[in-house]
This record gives sequence, C-alpha cells and structure tokens, in this order.
Amino acid sequence: MNRGSRLALIFLVAAAGLCGAGGAAERAPIAPTASDVPYGPLPEHLLDWYSAGTTAPAPVVVFLHGGGGDKTDVATKQEATLQLLLWNGLTAISIATRPFPQYIYPTQLDDAALATQFLRANAAVFNVDPAQLVHWGTSGGGIVMGLLSYGVDYADPSGTPLEQHSTRPLAFINFQSLTNFFLMAPWFSGMFLGQPTLATVDPLLMAAASVSENVTNVPRPYTPPAMSLYPPNETPPPLIDPHDATLGKDLHARLAAFPAASSQSLMIKKSHEEPHFYEDVVSWILVRLGRPPHLNLGGALAGSNGTPELSIAGSVSPNGTCTLTCRAALQQAITVYLVAGQQNASLPYAGGLMVPYPAGIFALPTDGNGVLQIAAPVPSFAVPGSSYYLQFWHVDPAGPAGLAASNGLRVTIEP
Repeated sequence: MNRGSRLALIFLVAAAGLCGAGGAAERAPIAPTASDVPYGPLPEHLLDWYSAGTTAPAPVVVFLHGGGGDKTDVATKQEATLQLLLWNGLTAISIATRPFPQYIYPTQLDDAALATQFLRANAAVFNVDPAQLVHWGTSGGGIVMGLLSYGVDYADPSGTPLEQHSTRPLAFINFQSLTNFFLMAPWFSGMFLGQPTLATVDPLLMAAASVSENVTNVPRPYTPPAMSLYPPNETPPPLIDPHDATLGKDLHARLAAFPAASSQSLMIKKSHEEPHFYEDVVSWILVRLGRPPHLNLGGALAGSNGTPELSIAGSVSPNGTCTLTCRAALQQAITVYLVAGQQNASLPYAGGLMVPYPAGIFALPTDGNGVLQIAAPVPSFAVPGSSYYLQFWHVDPAGPAGLAASNGLRVTIEP
C-alpha cells in the first residue's frame, strides 16, 4: 500500500470515529484586538473589539449580552459564532452597558445607541464599514438591540457629529429575546421596566419596550430583516418563559407586514447547544451583506511551506458552474485528497480538524505549483439551501505528522 492509499485509509478510520473524539479541537479562547475601549463618558461605557484583520473596511456585528452576563460572553458563551464571523471577514464589537437591575429601561438602550454612534463615528479607527452594521443580542441584550433595530432612530441631524449618526442596523440577530411584554403573564417580573411585576407597568411603557410593538407602530424608512433563534418549546400566552418560541413567532408575524424585510427574515427553532447552529447564523448574515452563503470553517493544518487554502467561486445554483480552487502547502506537483460530505464532523486529527464527515474521498493531481482548479457544473436537481462540506489534505513529509490540510468549506446551493 503506497503513502497516498494509507492516507485515504486514515481518513476513513477518522470518519468511523476511531482516531479521536468528535467535536471541535480545543483551542485558546479568542482574545480581543483591544479590550475596554471607552465609547462614552461613564465607567461602564466600554467595548471589546475583535478585528477580522481585513485590509478593506469590514462589515461589523455589534453584540450585547443577556442579563447577568458581560461583554466577554461573546468569546465564551458565543465563541463558535464569534470565530466563524472572524474567519469569514466580519469584525465583532461586544459592548457593555450600565447593568440591570441597578439601572432600568431605557438606560441600556441609551448606552447601546451611544455605542453604535461611537462606532460609526470612528469607523476608520476600527476598520469597519458603517453601512454594513448588524445588531446581535441575546436574551435581554436582544430586547435592546431589537429596539435599536425597529424603534426610534437616535440620529439627531442638529446634534454633534457623533449624534448625527444613525443607530439603525442593516440586520438584526435575535437570540431568545423577550420581544413582546404583552405576551407575558401579569405576574412575570417587571424589574426591567422598574416594577415588581408587569401587572403594574404602564401599557404605554410596555409598548415602548416591546420589540414587536415597535416593528408595528414606529415608522421607518427601512425595516431590517431579523434572524431569530429560539428553543423548540412553544406555548400559548400568557407566557412565563422569556425565551419561549412564541415570542419569536410574534416578532416574525409583525415583520410579515414589511415584505422586503419578511422575505429575508428567518426563524430557527432549535436548542442553543445544538451543534453547528451558528453556521446558519453567519451564512444568513453573509447573504444580507450581499455575499455568497458559503462559509470558511477553519480547521486548516499548516504544512512545511504555508497553509493550504480551499475556496470556491462562480454560480453555485442549479445548472450553474462553479470553480473549486485548492492551493497546497507544497509548490510542486502532488496528489491532494478532496474530502466531501454532507455533515460537519470536525474530528481532531494530527493537530488539525477533519471538517467533513467523509462521504467520498477523491485523489486529484495539482499542477506544478501545487494548485488544483476544478470547474464543475451544478446539477439541475441540486436542492437550493442544501449544504456540502469540503476539505483537502495532502502528504507533506516535513509537515506535522507528515500531513497538511486546508480550511473546511461549507458550500450552500443557492437559488
């Protein structure tokens, strides 16, 4: 058996789960490019910056944590989503606001609005595109970011240069937020609004603080689409769970009145802990930014002369033609092994990750520079929205374990 055949056999063993535990390989926590950057006059007005490291100004996703958390949640509780954003050229900003319950509505909303205006006013400093800004909030943070998305714009045309900036995003990512206080039971906590229970809260205040009510009642020149993630549980009102999927359904029912936003919006009912849910989140963001939905999933294993790269271009639609490009770590004619599957396995192997759960392994020759380009027609029967996972490996005698691997790639069939 030659070395190439042995390598293919290793892949098949890995696919059977015999070369290590499944799941992502352990890695050091993602460190911010800069932390505790002041965005306002108060001690609590701080943000952490996670730069995508792009040359051109990057799209930016602004994150606000849920109640009881802090701005480091983006790198701990949301690490997989953050990493995928960075791998795909999106910068992330995680903000802190004055804490609840010491401070009540609309304090956190005012702070998040200020942070958004500060970021847009200093877009060149953070190397971000202020027109490609997405708001992302979890739980209580989702209330605040939803209100910035659909409520009154804080832009003041007669204010300071900072105050003239809009607080409206291009899109809204909603993780399990309480979007409508009117759907909650009267005995549900009203502390966010300064009362022991909702029974004693002024209905006008409840309407002002309900994201869904803002969608319906606040005029806007532009209604951002929403991507919502809720757990599977769905019960009829009155609700006692502030993360009930009924809340998300109510938000998306309100968005249905705005066809442009509704046609782009997406609600997913699945567990927050479900593997790889974040792929759908980041893919959705990319499409909202006018980019293809394909994802760089990382997992590369550097070789003796650089890190292999896998990319795709062209039309990945039924009857379209796309081009897959593999750049090996060795700049010479070699055989590469393209691994393909319909599941993300992410099995740790030889210091890297085997990203696809292999359904097929193809031995293919590169040119004299270690480059392989495959132009392939997309079958007419390909189902839009279906995804395929690709990665290639090759022998590299001077590399780790004698191997090198490209990044994994999730390719999604487009309409």
